[in-house]
Amino acid sequence: MKNSRVVVNPKSSFNTPPKTVEQKGKEFFDGLRKEQFHFFASSVFDWALTSDKRDLAGLIDIMTRFGNDFTVWMVPCSHDAHYNIEWYAPQVQGSKIVGRFVVPQKKRATKKVKTTV
Repeated sequence: MKNSRVVVNPKSSFNTPPKTVEQKGKEFFDGLRKEQFHFFASSVFDWALTSDKRDLAGLIDIMTRFGNDFTVWMVPCSHDAHYNIEWYAPQVQGSKIVGRFVVPQKKRATKKVKTTV
């Protein structure tokens, strides 16, 4: 034991500080940006999706202005891909519900809302 030495691997996780919540969040969203996906929202009467011109916040805003409760899905394909919709849900393997939104009575639309894709 006289000549024994402890060798530390410089790439060991013990040598690196733990990641902050911000770093983990950035890695998560950077990973999402590399994947091909879009968000799809549907209600009993309307549907809309995210595109190059509309982000998730815009999608939720337009669906709220339509005035009906709606569901938002994350669909793992490009927004211009063709897929079936059955019972208000995208028929793409790997689609996941992001959330269900209930529009308050006072925000319900009283006239037709103009939209662009």
